[in-house]
Amino acid sequence: MSVKLSAVVVAAGRSQRFNQAREGDSSRLSKQLASWDGKPLFVHTLEALSVLPIIEWSLVIHPDEEDVIRENLNKFFSDLKIKIVNGGKRRQDSVRNGLEALEACDMVLIHDAARPFLSSDFLKNIFEKAKSVDALIPTMPIVETLKEIDSTGKVLRTQDRNRFVRVQTPQFFKFDLIMAAHEKLKNSSEDFTDDAAVMEACGYVVQTASGILENIKVTLPEDLRSRGIHV
Repeated sequence: MSVKLSAVVVAAGRSQRFNQAREGDSSRLSKQLASWDGKPLFVHTLEALSVLPIIEWSLVIHPDEEDVIRENLNKFFSDLKIKIVNGGKRRQDSVRNGLEALEACDMVLIHDAARPFLSSDFLKNIFEKAKSVDALIPTMPIVETLKEIDSTGKVLRTQDRNRFVRVQTPQFFKFDLIMAAHEKLKNSSEDFTDDAAVMEACGYVVQTASGILENIKVTLPEDLRSRGIHV
């Protein structure tokens, strides 16, 4: 089935935890600009996603980093239709800005720029599964015991970990539905930590598919060093 697919890649964060952990490094570059094999991390992420038939891209950034991001896009992706969009105050505001910059399509994937470890097989498999549903997200099982605690740290109860999962990106959505959901909730006071939560809040059904262990979100320099990447 032929599907017009676009992408929103979110790279607007300020990476406070990442920079705080970089001992002896006074730079304030975000983690998506950390150099790896001669390329910024966000470039590796875009290269990985490029195995999918994406017709248009929206890269959501912090305006302070526009010059260096444009320089790298011109260097590595001169043939791709990539729009640069400024991020908003919250993650959902950034994503909505990215969605609004796209032309109408059938489906959109939304992905964190700080998740570069994507295999071709994983991406192609989840894309095929997403074609038949309104929303699809990759998930991983929770293998540790899951405790619910109160504000003082006291354990309230032990939860059944089989009822919970960890969520990854890219998340795939029917374009018109995720656009409508973000528009409906743009003035909400709630902070949505992912776009599936935006869909859920509007009553849409979100399906899950198996994620992959390698698809971590880089948060600390150690996340890269543990893979032999020096930053």
